[in-house]
Amino acid sequence: MRRLGLISYSLYLWHWPVVVFLSPEVTGLQGAVLTTARLVVSLVLAAGTYRFIEQPIRRQGFGALFQRRVNPSRLTAGLSIPLVIFGALALPYTSPQTPSAGAASPAESAQLPQPTYTPLATPWRAVLLGNSVPASLLSALDGAAYPDLTMSGVVNFGCDPFAGKKVLDGGKLQAETAECAAWKKAWPGEIKKARPDVVAFMIPQTLVSDFNVGGRRLAFGTPAHDQFIADSMTQVRAATLATGTRTFAVMTLACHDVPDFGVSEEQSRVNDIDRVRRVNSVVRSWAGRNDVPVIDTFGALCSGGFKPNVNGVPLYRDGLHFTDTSAPLIWRWLMPQLQTAVREKTPS
Repeated sequence: MRRLGLISYSLYLWHWPVVVFLSPEVTGLQGAVLTTARLVVSLVLAAGTYRFIEQPIRRQGFGALFQRRVNPSRLTAGLSIPLVIFGALALPYTSPQTPSAGAASPAESAQLPQPTYTPLATPWRAVLLGNSVPASLLSALDGAAYPDLTMSGVVNFGCDPFAGKKVLDGGKLQAETAECAAWKKAWPGEIKKARPDVVAFMIPQTLVSDFNVGGRRLAFGTPAHDQFIADSMTQVRAATLATGTRTFAVMTLACHDVPDFGVSEEQSRVNDIDRVRRVNSVVRSWAGRNDVPVIDTFGALCSGGFKPNVNGVPLYRDGLHFTDTSAPLIWRWLMPQLQTAVREKTPS
């Protein structure tokens, strides 16, 4: 345990890139086997970083990285270990594989309806608003399948379209980058430029965490945090309708299973399905009071708890973002609901 503690920071830095790179689509692995592979590679990279970077810097400063004579054999061995491990994992899957429908057992797979898409008589426009999760959907959109629709994305990786700062592990506040601050001001203008008939806001996973608003920490699960969620929805809706958009809809937060290897409380919170249910309960209540259409992503994917697959294919590539095989399934389920929102919702 002591040695694990020594490399914990390096493990924290490495585990997410490894999770993203070693996806089900790249490796062909799933479940416990994929998690074990990610853990092994992360541990090896973390140990190497601690041995060859952290320790020299702590002893001699950053100059040690440039002054120290590198032993070629040790360097070769150190670099070879993760490459050998990855090669062993990837060798059977030299081409990304797409699991066939029905490959997963029903107990491991959510069953998402796939209605036939019927184009509307009049062309329409839609915007998907949010963070990197809707971006993963947009990257796999087949526009030819929806000839009457012009779909746009107003998204930003790691940034929410409402005020407040997320509280990280240890009580630290998430730093807001200049890019994020600029996007928070610019996103309504991006929506106005797209001229959509409907904007669908995907509720972000950040809302399962504590937030700091105006110097006050709002603890998750308290009435103050619930009110913060409702106020944030009101803020985003008002800014959207001010652009001339006719319909604002919300998509509930889905369940996730982000590998954390025990190094991040934040990712454990994202995986906590009870927290997700709490967020969705607040969002639904707010939507009911404000006559806002709700598209129930959680109900479609998570009603029986988290399942790693949807209709027999991997749901997420990293426990959070949709895969190129699951995203088209989400779109086919989602599009008729967006059409309904456009047809039935009167101007607000």
